[in-house]
Amino acid sequence: MIILGYRVQDLAKKTWSETLDDNVLGVAAQVAYNLFFSLFPFILFAAPLLALVGDKQGIINGILSRLTLPPDGAKVLSDVLKNLVFSEGAPGLISVGALLAAYSGSNIFTTFIDALNTAYDVKDTRSWWHKRFLSLGMLIAAAVVMGLATYVMLAGEKSVTLLGG
Repeated sequence: MIILGYRVQDLAKKTWSETLDDNVLGVAAQVAYNLFFSLFPFILFAAPLLALVGDKQGIINGILSRLTLPPDGAKVLSDVLKNLVFSEGAPGLISVGALLAAYSGSNIFTTFIDALNTAYDVKDTRSWWHKRFLSLGMLIAAAVVMGLATYVMLAGEKSVTLLGG
């Protein structure tokens, strides 16, 4: 069978060969590991920020009501959030959490950079620092986009109402 000038069998063989050569499954595992490894530092950073905002209990309940978790997981996350938000040293945890979240979150983008270099057969000549700062920039850009998307999902209707729509 030929689709758009390509034989399906040849295309499937080439795709499978490149997938194995570029270690796509291993890179996917690395990205998943880095993502889950960065979740706790992110919570350590984000939860104390709630201590600086108005109704702490209402915000925690709002966050937990939007998550789909098994009951045991929701209880654990609820306890961790309450301990972080209502603790005396909550504002001090923000800086520690920010550093840990920045390092572990930028590892995701460093893995992406290495994966793209492998996929396109490019030898990376950048220094470790240059790659780390590039990853941090990508992390900040992704955080801004995800923060705006979260804001729109959580408070979009109120914002439209306030703007007169």
